[in-house]
Amino acid sequence: MQTSHNSRQSQSSGGFALVIALSLMAFVLLLLLSITTLVQVESQSAVIASARVEAEQAALLGLNVAIGELQKVTGPDQRITATA
Repeated sequence: MQTSHNSRQSQSSGGFALVIALSLMAFVLLLLLSITTLVQVESQSAVIASARVEAEQAALLGLNVAIGELQKVTGPDQRITATA
């Protein structure tokens, strides 16, 4: 009788260990998927921010070129720009 009780207890604890191990593996998989998604979103955000900065710099360059052209056309007297 004693041996059948011990074998049942070891079988149930083995099943419990299996459930815990599978749960931990599922948790690790979920953690990996969430980290992968986070890295993907952050890298896309960095690409968008870089493109925005590049567009701002191009706009500032265009503005400076336009102001330089206006100053070149106005000549030494820069108060009146009606003809420019």
